[in-house]
Amino acid sequence: MRAGGRAVEGQAIMQHETSAPRGIARSVLVIEDQSIVALDLQNFLGGTGFRVVGPVCSLAAALGKIADGDIHGAIVEVRLEDGAAERVVDALKAADIPHIFVNGWAIGSIPEQCRDRPVLNNPYDYHSLLDALNGAIGDKGPRPSQ
Repeated sequence: MRAGGRAVEGQAIMQHETSAPRGIARSVLVIEDQSIVALDLQNFLGGTGFRVVGPVCSLAAALGKIADGDIHGAIVEVRLEDGAAERVVDALKAADIPHIFVNGWAIGSIPEQCRDRPVLNNPYDYHSLLDALNGAIGDKGPRPSQ
């Protein structure tokens, strides 16, 4: 493992400690403008039982995915180019989609629209990410048939 709890390429992730609740295929929109971070999140979340939508890196792509629906939660980078994070957050709130934030810069102020949800500053570990994501989504999303 490297710093921050992320898996080194080729190493397996311990799914029993980091997975989404069993039997649930929740969809998570990843909005991140750093491609290596976006792919890392996509690979990790996909391996823990989430269905990843995206990742997307632009305002237009994020708004399109939100409009398409069928999203149970989102992870948003707070410092998207051109202040796009604020507009994405407004759309997520309007669509009643729970979300959390990641802050890759770990310095500077957090935009006002991002202050009412969990913010994970870099470096963050996957356990904290899943705790925050599962907490935000709560009971939203599909459940296994009984």
